[in-house]
Amino acid sequence: MILHKIRENQSNPSNPCIPKKIFSPCAAIRHFNALSLQKFLIENKKLNMTNITVHLTSGVKLEKAFSKLALDLSKIERLTIAGMLLEGDFKYLRKKSGKTLRELDLSQAATIDNSIGYDAFRSCSGLESIILPALINEIGDNAFRGCNGLKNIVLPDSIYRIGENAFRDCSSLKNTALPRSLNRIDYNAFRNCSGLTEFTLPPLVNKLGGELFAGCKGLTSITVHPENTSYTSENRILLTKDGTRLIFCPVIQKGAFIIPDTVTEIAQGAFYGCKGLTSIDIPDTVTKIGHHAFFGCVGLTSVILPDSLTEIGTQAFDNCKNLKLITIPESLKETGEYSFFQWQHFEIRSKK
Repeated sequence: MILHKIRENQSNPSNPCIPKKIFSPCAAIRHFNALSLQKFLIENKKLNMTNITVHLTSGVKLEKAFSKLALDLSKIERLTIAGMLLEGDFKYLRKKSGKTLRELDLSQAATIDNSIGYDAFRSCSGLESIILPALINEIGDNAFRGCNGLKNIVLPDSIYRIGENAFRDCSSLKNTALPRSLNRIDYNAFRNCSGLTEFTLPPLVNKLGGELFAGCKGLTSITVHPENTSYTSENRILLTKDGTRLIFCPVIQKGAFIIPDTVTEIAQGAFYGCKGLTSIDIPDTVTKIGHHAFFGCVGLTSVILPDSLTEIGTQAFDNCKNLKLITIPESLKETGEYSFFQWQHFEIRSKK
């Protein structure tokens, strides 16, 4: 592109001229001061400003680089950045290009802390695809939250952590290959990613936060890499390897569901939004039902809790609008706030 060629000649003092072929068939143009020519072309809108490559000099912030080049980031659709990104650079990107930048290539870039930090691209609704730096170790909390136009992201093999709410509300995000290096995915990381239809858990993941896939309406299955020693999938549900903790059931689950008798805990948000679930068989092995475990299960009309149950988390059965009857055991010792909130007509029976 023209701007790139201008830079090449600026770096070569012995050749201050712009190659004639760049402007062919403009044969009358022979020699021009590079900076004057750049200004002239920008002012006259003859330079394509939608596809830009920026090479950052060590210690130079992105905002200063764009200012020196007289570039308007808010009008750029495709951007490639090479060099070291400094503190404040992501904030500048987010503030100036949130709705216009569609494609971002950071494969030749690096960050000072080897991470994509907190709120880095939050609510950049125009962003559709991004390639992350090659040596990134983690994606911070809320990093891409609200990027509802994001469809594709290329993650390097160095990432070990995806933070809280990292991809929350990225409703256009398609099935993304997670790197083998990943070992931790935090709370709500993929919440409301309605574009996801399948998800594969890499082999080294050993820690999962709660409600990872709450609101993922299109997610039909979870696959766990066969080498993973912490988790397993069975009949589309995600469990710990020993089968004692039920972590997630896709919202497509309909009708009756029988929880395996190996389960002792139904995790936070496990059946969140399973509107087609009409009945649930909870075995006598279950001692704990986590926060929001059955939130929004509007198809449930009655629930019998097992004699083994000792704890129900906050809003565990909240927004179950058609739940009319619940039978609770004497063993129940702890009930979270609003565990049975928003029932218009219901009856609670105690087991004798």
